[in-house]
Amino acid sequence: SEIFQEGKIVAYGGNINLVGNNYTYLDGLIDVSNVQGTGGTIKLLTGKLEGTAGAALRADGQQGGNIVLESNTSSAFSSSVTAIGSTQGGRIDMTGDSILLLNADIDVSGGTKGGIVYLGKDKQAVTDTFQATREVLIGVGSEVRASGGDRGGEINIFSTEVSEQHGSLQALDGGRIKLASNGEIHETGETKAGIGGTVLFDTNRLSITDNPPDNLTFAHKVTSGSLNGQPKLTEGDNFGSAV
Repeated sequence: SEIFQEGKIVAYGGNINLVGNNYTYLDGLIDVSNVQGTGGTIKLLTGKLEGTAGAALRADGQQGGNIVLESNTSSAFSSSVTAIGSTQGGRIDMTGDSILLLNADIDVSGGTKGGIVYLGKDKQAVTDTFQATREVLIGVGSEVRASGGDRGGEINIFSTEVSEQHGSLQALDGGRIKLASNGEIHETGETKAGIGGTVLFDTNRLSITDNPPDNLTFAHKVTSGSLNGQPKLTEGDNFGSAV
């Protein structure tokens, strides 16, 4: 089965579950926000997942809700994915063999306390259906936020082979940011946990420079195949808008 979502799916404060066994294409709005309480839950299970710049997934509320995006091949996003809370942020989990963020906006910030973001799944969390995440690539212009007015939340990134962070990670103030890889980490972006916060790099090989690739170079890496040649774009793939 395949899902092509280009309109609006709304269940304010409720739950939305989508299953596309082969492929899911997002170019519309999915909204379970609840301005008077806790945001709802969005859960999407699929084979290959693509979210364009025109797509938005929202689970905002007084307390942010939950968004779970699970792919058993690649997840490529230029979309906005938010579980923002006016008091406390929610939680966003994104998994797949490859996670590719190109000008994406991921936000679980809270007015008082930030929420939690997981990009990638480690071997301890593997199921029969969904494997560990081989690579996480965060492009220039992508932002992942888990900031809080009193205390920041958590941003956790895990890969078995490589993680590249060229965007912006923020868990202000006093939050926790962890980048872990069994292989290697390349960091050229902005990573801020604020006063009293923690930034942890856990890997066999770490490279930190101030020379990030431009978006054209990064997009070329995606279109020509990632570090080990997968995934490669196919006809109909679309990661954003032309400029």
